Amino acid sequence: SEYKFKNTTWFDFFDQYIAPSVKDKISYNTVVTSIDYSGSQVVVKTDNEDFIADKVFTSIPPKILQRGDVSFTPALPSDKVDALSKVTVWDGCKAFIEFSEKFYPAFTAFDIQPSSAGQKLYYDASYGQNTSQNILGLFAVGTGTQPYVNLEGDALINYMLEELDELYDGKASATYVKHVFQNWNAEPFARGAYIYDQENWRRIRTLGESVDGKLFFTGAEYTTGDDWSSVHTAARSAKRAVEELVRIS
Repeated sequence: SEYKFKNTTWFDFFDQYIAPSVKDKISYNTVVTSIDYSGSQVVVKTDNEDFIADKVFTSIPPKILQRGDVSFTPALPSDKVDALSKVTVWDGCKAFIEFSEKFYPAFTAFDIQPSSAGQKLYYDASYGQNTSQNILGLFAVGTGTQPYVNLEGDALINYMLEELDELYDGKASATYVKHVFQNWNAEPFARGAYIYDQENWRRIRTLGESVDGKLFFTGAEYTTGDDWSSVHTAARSAKRAVEELVRIS
């Protein structure tokens, strides 16, 4: 059987159980530009100030590292650089559309060929929730994001409504209330969704390996290669990194 949050989310879970112990140590609007681990301590430079530590955990998204937005001194090991250059990070977007009535099933998936190219589905985002609102979610990655990520404003919502009208006999346009849309490609500190499902597991494992006992890579894509790209794998990768740090300290 499957379990899901009711009237809450993964964000709420972390905000309630994890964040309170570290909230006063979080620096917002502080963009990391470089990490120097050449000395006995690690220097993390940002656009505001420098931070110095014995060990550093980083969860910088692979797409940001691929773009070279953060520099490392010395350069990351060649096998990690090679893995970063070869992994495929899917494009991604998501939408939530409210309607005045429910006319759709719990789940509608689209056939993307080949399957490794992406995913696209509409799903009942209100399913199992204590709400009277009718919210339909759109989730798309890879080629499934086309043409959504290239449209804006009225052109975007009109395209989605026309697509749904064709599936559900014009009911989408007739009952549309409002919507929100997020293009992950345009998010400045993400620039994409996540590494695609069929990626080489050895590359994923290489991404997750620590460097010189000083840099520890954590996050959904920095795992041991058995699984990646979910909230669950992100949490497990952080736990693994902490255990490694304790073991070598």
